[in-house]
Amino acid sequence: MFCPKCRGDIPYGASKCQNCGFSPEDDTVIIDTPRPAGFIVKFPRARFGGCFTQIIGFLILFFGPKDTPELFNPIVGLFLILAGGFTIYGHSCSVCGGKLGSGREISCPSCGADLR
Repeated sequence: MFCPKCRGDIPYGASKCQNCGFSPEDDTVIIDTPRPAGFIVKFPRARFGGCFTQIIGFLILFFGPKDTPELFNPIVGLFLILAGGFTIYGHSCSVCGGKLGSGREISCPSCGADLR
C-alpha cells in the first residue's frame, strides 16, 4: 500500500507509515495502487575495439614479428581477436530510463516500476 501523505510504501498490516508517521484513521481509505509494469532494457555500454582490433590480432597471429618469444604472437593475437568482439552491457528501466545496477532488480529504484 502507498501512504496518501508521502506516497511511501506501507507494509501490509502496519498501523502507520514508516516514512512520515501518518496513521490512517477509521474513515481514511488507503487504496493499493499498482506500480507501473516495466522491463529491463539491455544496452551496450562499452566495446573493446571491434573489427579493427580483431584484424590487428589476426595479423599478429599469422604475420607477427619472428624475433619475439615463442608464444607471444599466438597469445597476443588470440587475445586481440577475442577482445575485439567483447562488449559490456548495461541495464536500464523501460519506464523511466533510469540506470539499474546489475539487471536483477525487482523494482526500479528511480520510479518504482515493477520489473518482474
